[in-house]
Amino acid sequence: MRDKAFAIKEYITDIRRRIHQHPELGYQEFETQKLIKSELEAMGFTQIEEKAKTGIVASLKNGNGPCIALRADIDALPIEEETGLEYSSKREGVMHACGHDSHTAMLLGAAKILKEEAFQGEVRFLFQPSEEHNYDDPDGWSGGKRMVMENVLEGVDAAMAIHQIPQMPLGAVSIKEGPVLAAADFFEIRVKGKSAHAGASPELGIDAIVVASQIVNNLQTVVSRNINPAESGVVSVTTFHGGSAPNIIADEVVMTGTIRALDDEIHQKIVTRVKAIIQQTAAMHDTEAIFTIKHGVPVTFNHVEMTAKTRQSAQKVFGEQGVIAIPPVFAGEDFAYMARQVPSCFALLGTKIEREGEIYSLHHPKMILNEDAMPLGTALFVQTALDFLNKN
Repeated sequence: MRDKAFAIKEYITDIRRRIHQHPELGYQEFETQKLIKSELEAMGFTQIEEKAKTGIVASLKNGNGPCIALRADIDALPIEEETGLEYSSKREGVMHACGHDSHTAMLLGAAKILKEEAFQGEVRFLFQPSEEHNYDDPDGWSGGKRMVMENVLEGVDAAMAIHQIPQMPLGAVSIKEGPVLAAADFFEIRVKGKSAHAGASPELGIDAIVVASQIVNNLQTVVSRNINPAESGVVSVTTFHGGSAPNIIADEVVMTGTIRALDDEIHQKIVTRVKAIIQQTAAMHDTEAIFTIKHGVPVTFNHVEMTAKTRQSAQKVFGEQGVIAIPPVFAGEDFAYMARQVPSCFALLGTKIEREGEIYSLHHPKMILNEDAMPLGTALFVQTALDFLNKN
């Protein structure tokens, strides 16, 4: 399968670069959606649906048999690109800094190959929007959850997805059962205060900055004093905004941050404890603080049996030495919603470029990936689908 994938490397690379130059944020991927649909129609696909506003679901059916879903995310990030690549983003302030352009290109490459392959059953191609955030979704759902709620997994027996990792070496893929990526919440804390003259009459006010500062300090005990040292969790306050003048007590402070955990029970324990600390700290100062989770995804969990099958397929593409298992990563991923519905495997693909200097991570304005890895990702999609369908 490697040979077939590398035979269309030029196609995969061209698709990726075209998408990279025209990145779109979540639920705004109209041009990307149009490109995907056009490419699938050119391949001869007839079963194509628009889902989740800007997503695409396409199907290949051959006789009776099981159904496997292959998923790629298609959205970009609100980041100004600084790579200097000749095919850099043409959209100010928007960049494919997570490599979703490569995921889309790899899956289109897989569709191109599978269109000519023999199998019994169905391959369903999920081009999912808005993985990075829920943006203006009326229900506050990311693209993965919205696709699940729109029943794109109806009749699906298993699912598989790939994410590129620029720090992992070329020719390697990580496939591991159990938790792969963390539950991840983005939260907002809105601390209410009361304005007063900061010099003449501070006693008449409620200083939102003092309250907020104590909340930040108190939150540092959530993981260190409430979570077993053998377990893992993260609570980080990352922005802090409040006050309007040097002589006025701040009447409001708005903070944002993130919560992470690799276990659902621990995740819920952290969230519960964070809420309690925020509310009780505010109550000490006769005021209130409002805690809101703006966006969240559960733990991305790889099903044991599906992971074993994917690992066997990966060994055909990468060789036994190329298939590794790295520890869980504290990034979040909304493929988790799909993995909750059907047995799934989320694979991490090495796309490291060997060079002098720093290798930039995901979500960095200078993140670049090794395009030589993309045919390997395409081959893994194809091999996994064929092995799953033919063995079942």
